[in-house]
Amino acid sequence: AIVAICLALMLGVPAMTGYAQWYEILAILVGVILIAIELFVIPGFGVTGISGICLVLLGLVMTFVPSEPQEFPGVLPTLQGTMDALRQGAMIVVGGLISSLLLFAWLQRYLPHLPYLNKLILTTTSGEVVDHATMPLTTACRTSGYLCLTSSGLQ
Repeated sequence: AIVAICLALMLGVPAMTGYAQWYEILAILVGVILIAIELFVIPGFGVTGISGICLVLLGLVMTFVPSEPQEFPGVLPTLQGTMDALRQGAMIVVGGLISSLLLFAWLQRYLPHLPYLNKLILTTTSGEVVDHATMPLTTACRTSGYLCLTSSGLQ
């Protein structure tokens, strides 16, 4: 629910100011739907996920670009102001992606050590932790539940 509210705010402001056109918002929404289909319906990572990521990134960049005085959407920009806005939009989107990756790396490293926020991370283990790489092959076959072919036959 929070993601939907943030997406509506992020797309609503450019739409109300006239920067975002309907096809840019549609590209972002179709991209999000394609990513959701890739995550929940189609196994693996393929054309659907890559297309969704490209549509979301392209739609986000294009929300920073005002429309040129032409009737047909999707034409490459010809005015210098539009090219500058396109460059600025690309820098903002790439900067946001890099900032979020840096924040992720920082949180991954320092979140377990912060006094109140370390409770957000599950640190307890349940059950016995078995390292199959260090035990003998016959014991590893018995504890893993799989059939193993050894020199004495199937185990």
